Amino acid sequence: MASLLLRLFHSDYFSPHLALSYLRTYSDNIGITYYLVSQLESAFPSDQVEFYWPQLCHLLITKPSESRALECFILRRCNQSVHVALLTLCASASSLKIPSPIPIRSTHLVPLPPPLLPRMLLALTTRICYIRASEASS
Repeated sequence: MASLLLRLFHSDYFSPHLALSYLRTYSDNIGITYYLVSQLESAFPSDQVEFYWPQLCHLLITKPSESRALECFILRRCNQSVHVALLTLCASASSLKIPSPIPIRSTHLVPLPPPLLPRMLLALTTRICYIRASEASS
């Protein structure tokens, strides 16, 4: 099975879309997630990966894993690009389900955010503030 996956990951058919699909399927396998994230980082141009950025953020939030590969990859990309940091911040903030000022008549409880989100939001806002401060001083 592993050799077949490796052949697929090295084939011309392999794409960021397929990597995302396998990240979702094998989110519990640390080795596969690290390999797929390294492929996303090295094998594809950044604009192809950015196209799937909302899905990557959603996957990070909704499929918790012991592997921190995807989280580290997202934070590295956020350090490289303010645009990506803002996209990530928006995707993360929207998953917090901030209450609406309009009263909603619902008996459903709003789930608490995963513990990863506050850490991600803090890292992103710190990075964005640092970049803006360094641009202002230049």
